[in-house]
Amino acid sequence: MTPTGNPDEYSGEIAEFTAADIVAANGPRVPSHEDEKKHYRIGWIMLHLPGDAPTRQETRLASAMLSQFSQDYHWSTLGRGTVDNRLPR
Repeated sequence: MTPTGNPDEYSGEIAEFTAADIVAANGPRVPSHEDEKKHYRIGWIMLHLPGDAPTRQETRLASAMLSQFSQDYHWSTLGRGTVDNRLPR
């Protein structure tokens, strides 16, 4: 954040870089992208106050968010990765 407090203002130097620049600075990816897992499972826990369990609507909203996350992940990996996202009911 800048001294004015506006996070949209940046007065520092902006440098462009490529993926090749990152590899040159940090070395190759380990494991390589060919050997990396492509399909993941994620577990979620919904916390709530004692005696105040989530309503059916809150559970539906959480499930919709998890579904959107799975779609976004698949899209962001250009269709090469998936996430199995579940919130037990």
